[in-house]
Amino acid sequence: MYLCSMSRLIRRLFVFVFLMLVSTFQLYSQQVWSLQSCIDYAYTHNIQISLQRLQVQFAEEQLLATKLGVLPNLNANATHVYNYGQTVDRYTNQFASDRVLSNNFYANSNMNLFNGLQTSNSIKKQEIDVKAQELNVEVSKDEVALQIISAYLQILYNMEALANAEAQMEITAAQLSRTEKLVTAGKLTEGNLLNIKAQQSSDFLQIIHAENQLNLSKITLAQLLDLDNVTDFDIGIPIISIPEIEENLDLQQIIAIAKAQRAELQVAALQLQSAEKSLAIARGMYSPKLSISGSIGTGYSGAAKTIDGVNFGGGIDTIGFTTGSTPEYVVTPTLNYTYKNIPFSQQIEDNWNQS
Repeated sequence: MYLCSMSRLIRRLFVFVFLMLVSTFQLYSQQVWSLQSCIDYAYTHNIQISLQRLQVQFAEEQLLATKLGVLPNLNANATHVYNYGQTVDRYTNQFASDRVLSNNFYANSNMNLFNGLQTSNSIKKQEIDVKAQELNVEVSKDEVALQIISAYLQILYNMEALANAEAQMEITAAQLSRTEKLVTAGKLTEGNLLNIKAQQSSDFLQIIHAENQLNLSKITLAQLLDLDNVTDFDIGIPIISIPEIEENLDLQQIIAIAKAQRAELQVAALQLQSAEKSLAIARGMYSPKLSISGSIGTGYSGAAKTIDGVNFGGGIDTIGFTTGSTPEYVVTPTLNYTYKNIPFSQQIEDNWNQS
């Protein structure tokens, strides 16, 4: 008996815990979105707005690259080469048949001094482009906000349509019950009952259609928010207060307010300024250009040698003769030379060249 009561207690406790977990999960997952929360979330997660922010970063990187282009550039390289077989050494200008090691070190730099103000105008143009892209983010926010408001209102409309369809279904059900009683009492014909049943079927189809339209409108809003899960997506009914509109606003005042507040109009003005800078850049191509450049280099060759010593070979070599009645021969002693490789540091110092 004691075991049975304990078993029932455990089962009840398990059911209680399970129901608590399910209810907690539902409360957590079923988030009700207000109109303002939808707009705020879209400002951070909407793909269109995120892409426009990337365009701002791209414009900023282009501006930075153009500014850095004003600085002189510097290029440097170094080579470490082994030549095998017979080849002409570039530093000794002699044939070498063994393996020859050679190194080459080179650096150059150049800088534009004047190019028709193209660089200056390019920097100004890209600064304008950065401002335009930043305002384009605000334009995208306005567009997405309008899309969200439209989708939100569509959900509210479909919720109201579903409520009306369900109310009509209840009215038809009451009419069906009343008609069945009247038919049973013989006060109405069977045809009246069939008409009410047909109306009930039509009302049921209207409810299904309204539910489908409501679900589609919720999916549309969830896609604008870039939500992964739309199963438990739901919205709240907002409390709307209509603001008072200032009176006596003429057309010119309305246009002035729009120019001051609407980001797309400011973007158009900046695009005009950017186009004017592009024209100035193109005109700068007609101007003469002035630049300065310089280079420096050196090298080393393993085949480069210098005379280390001279020994008399014990003989003479005839290298020519003079013309005349008595020719005289020109001779030179036979000399034996010893060579040594020129050190790396000395070659690097001797081979410096610059321009």
